[in-house]
Amino acid sequence: MALIPEHVMRKTLDATTMLAKNYLNLPLQRHFKSRYPQLNRNRLRERYSTDTFFSSVPAILTGTTCAQIFVGSHSTYTAVYPMRNESHGPDILETFITNVEAPYHLMNDNAKMQTSEAWNKILRKYNISSSTTEPYHP
Repeated sequence: MALIPEHVMRKTLDATTMLAKNYLNLPLQRHFKSRYPQLNRNRLRERYSTDTFFSSVPAILTGTTCAQIFVGSHSTYTAVYPMRNESHGPDILETFITNVEAPYHLMNDNAKMQTSEAWNKILRKYNISSSTTEPYHP
């Protein structure tokens, strides 16, 4: 910038900043609820896999017949959450993120619940990338 003549710099600034707009709202406001909740969560620095397991016999204490399992690919940390039915999967994902941390990547099979809009909304909310396995090749 020091080698450019001043009149060239003024012409450049006049031509390029004519359409600029200032979106700063004054006075600044205090926000009690975070605009970006994914930035408030710690991150698990590995890929996690998840799947739903079903049982023909209900659990003795809770009466649940299925469970959602989350397993870390490197640490093999495993978290299991019981569910009454498969439709509680998105709630269990929120519980996992709240209790443990948000993973960077979540791999699952191509189940309807794990590709549903409610599941994907949570993944987008916490900025978690996801992928599905090839059918019959877990």
